[in-house]
Amino acid sequence: MLRILVHNWWLLVLRGIFALAFAVFVLFAQTIGHSWLLRAVALVSIVEFFGLFCFCAGLVTLLASIRSFGKEREWWMLLVDGLGACCAGVVAIAVPHLTFWALIHLIAVWALFVGGWELLMAGKLRRHLPDEWALALAAAGSLAFGLYLLFGQNLQLRQLLVWLASYAFFSAFTMLALGLRLRKLRHLAHLSAVHSSGQNSLKPWL
Repeated sequence: MLRILVHNWWLLVLRGIFALAFAVFVLFAQTIGHSWLLRAVALVSIVEFFGLFCFCAGLVTLLASIRSFGKEREWWMLLVDGLGACCAGVVAIAVPHLTFWALIHLIAVWALFVGGWELLMAGKLRRHLPDEWALALAAAGSLAFGLYLLFGQNLQLRQLLVWLASYAFFSAFTMLALGLRLRKLRHLAHLSAVHSSGQNSLKPWL
């Protein structure tokens, strides 16, 4: 799993950028007036933007899994993750008359799915990087957020938007932190392969 993530560090960075863009959009949508028409337009836009965000994230994850096919034993984990994100995106975009409240339940299920897979990948990653915390933290945040949306009582619209933006910012931060660390690790591994005589080199897992 470490080798897959190191080779595809750009995937985590890109997903972090997508999450950051979605968080900014949700915060902007809160400022679009207070009339029912503008509010309805803003909520529909959030639904469509979430669908686009999930679908794009799923596509790049599928691309990474295809690149790893036949090279890495655990390539299928990226495949499942990518398919899950694509399915959530297609539902958000293609299902007619999908309301914002229905989207909230979709996001909750998606967050639980993502959290579960991130937790599984974090467990495999920590076998090689015991001090790695970003992916485990992202998994915990996704699971907590999904459970909060599913079982939270009497949630107001503004509260939901704030929580949605906060979760997206949190996810963006953890994905960017992990992606940039893996990029640095890949760079150090290549330097080690070039300058080392072979002992203590990181090349065998790259």
